[in-house]
Amino acid sequence: TTNYLVIERVMTSIQGSWRIDTSKRMPSALFPKPEEGAKPKPHLSLQTVGAKINAHIELVADGRTQPRAIMRVSTVTGSIEIATSTLGQKFSLHCQGVNGSMTVLLPRSFAGPINTQKVMGKVKLSPEIQPLTFTFSERGDNGKYFLGDYESCGYGEEDTKTWDGDELSLETVNGDLSVWYVDEERPQAKKGFWKAVFGS
Repeated sequence: TTNYLVIERVMTSIQGSWRIDTSKRMPSALFPKPEEGAKPKPHLSLQTVGAKINAHIELVADGRTQPRAIMRVSTVTGSIEIATSTLGQKFSLHCQGVNGSMTVLLPRSFAGPINTQKVMGKVKLSPEIQPLTFTFSERGDNGKYFLGDYESCGYGEEDTKTWDGDELSLETVNGDLSVWYVDEERPQAKKGFWKAVFGS
């Protein structure tokens, strides 16, 4: 269990399961506070070049007392498949990819905006996510959606840049994007790794 995790690899894939606890204190010498005005340091950063990312992230902090977790995942010439589970903590997940497909598996508790940006690719929302998603706009290669009830969540009542709830941003060049629930059955899914993770 860690508060901050950074993995960067070239020509070697990233695959595994990690627990993120944003309430955990980390050595200040290793993780200095960001400068005033700087963007918050992500609690998780996974990056590869020439290799895939296949990860399951478990957020274990109490969502009632902890602000949302921030996660960044990116790859060049490699696919991304990332699953997230949570005990109630909100999170912001930003995925970027070039020359590779991208699959995100969300917990059922996710309620927030989904923003997509693609060049030479398609966006697929799963059969269980599609009916629960409101489409704000689809303009060219950009899409803005909301999974859940945006009115009851208060989304858009103030500047959306100050939104501190769940958020998913996906950007890809030459790759398809797909979003599923983490426990949703997927056709032709590679079950070996995820069976080991979830035990089903």
